[in-house]
Parts: sequence; structure tokens; C-alpha cells
Amino acid sequence: MASTYTIFATYILEPTGTTLGYGYGKAIHCNYIRSAQLDTDNIIAEEIKITFSTGSTGTEAGFKFLSDNVASGTGYTAHKIYALVQVISGSTNTPIPANWKLYDITNQVTGYTTGSTFMLTPAKLRSVAFKIPLHDYSLPNIFIPYNLNYLNYPSSSAVNALGFGYETYFMGNVNTEIHADVYTTNLSVNLPLNEFNSTTNLTWSGLSSVAISEIGIYDLNKNLVAVGKLNDPLEKNDSLSRTIAFAIDF
Repeated sequence: MASTYTIFATYILEPTGTTLGYGYGKAIHCNYIRSAQLDTDNIIAEEIKITFSTGSTGTEAGFKFLSDNVASGTGYTAHKIYALVQVISGSTNTPIPANWKLYDITNQVTGYTTGSTFMLTPAKLRSVAFKIPLHDYSLPNIFIPYNLNYLNYPSSSAVNALGFGYETYFMGNVNTEIHADVYTTNLSVNLPLNEFNSTTNLTWSGLSSVAISEIGIYDLNKNLVAVGKLNDPLEKNDSLSRTIAFAIDF
């Protein structure tokens, strides 16, 4: 019976550096990880491939912000691409953070030339099925060990923390509840028979009932702290007493 291997793969675009003050000096790997299982007696005889979306617009467009103009100051630029690979013996859903390896696939891009002047473009990356032969997987000068220290990822012994690759796989359901707590202060404003029956409004005749349209709340120093407006004016005279509920939300 053939042995089972699980292969994990993603990629890294290496930027052109800080020429003219643009770009970044260190790349970060893509967090979209793909896995595949192989049943084989000779894993080093196998080859895997990485391809990118062939769409050029909309949600299907790959590398929408990749630019080949380092002086533009927009988007990002890159001149190398590495496959990030890990091969694990046995069937598993979890890669090991310390066991990733870099494999340079830049020379498979059409028109590749040596040096930092070679610029990757979305069209170049989308037009290639990148091949990753595994016959040199054990050679550290070809499949370069990927050092996670600069990202401060936890080590494999930190069993309660997530390492690179762990955060992608979650087997289960998550129930979420979103709500907001609203606190309300309710104040009762009493309007007795002999008060609040007149107004300084110049349009008042002095004979008719007044109409209350808003209520103001003051602090002990007589500073206005809140104003409440009524949906409809409230009639008030010396034959009517009223109680208004004033609510303040926080």
C-alpha cells in the first residue's frame, strides 16, 4: 500500500526594495494556503503546480494592486516570486510552523531576466502554471527553510497560540450575537395648574393656552444640559396639569 503525504502550498512576492523611497524591504507570505494529498511510494518523484486566477477584472482579478512602475508610489512592486511548500508524511490538516520551505519559481515567468530590474506584472503571473518538482525537497540550498522569527509567530511548543497555517483551518461552527446596550435615564417633569401657563413668545395673545413644544433640562448651576422636543405641541393652561416623561439615552 502506498504511503500518504499531505502537501501544503502558498506563495511570497519579494518586493523591489526601497528604490526612490517606495516599496517595502521584506515580503509577507500569502495567507491563502492550499493542501493536497498524494498516495505514492516515492514522494520525490512527484511534481505540484501553482496557478493564479486568469480573470482580469472584478472579483476574479488576481494581483489587482501589483504595479511594474516603482516610481508611481501606488500599489506594490515585486521582482521575485517564491512558492512556500511543506510536505508532511501522513494524512493531516495542520502544517507545522517551523517546516515551511521556499522554492524560487521566478525563472518560470515568461520574459524572466536576472536582476532586480525584472518586474512582475499580474498578466505575467496569471499566464504561468508554476511547476514545483519535489526531487530536491531535502536540499536546503534549493528548498530554503522559511524563517518565521521576523513575524514573531509562536513556536510549535506554544500549544495555546496559533502558528502560521493554523489560523486557516477551523473545523466547526461559530455562533455570533451582536447587540448594543442602551442606558436610559427617565425624568418626570411635573407641570402643575398654576405654572407654565404663559410665554415670552411675542406671538402669544395673553388670552389663549400656551403650547409647549420642547423641554430643557438644567444642572444645579443652571447650565442647559439636554433638550427634548415633543412630536406635537402640548396645550397648557391653569385648568390643566401635565406630567412629561423626559428620557435621555446613553
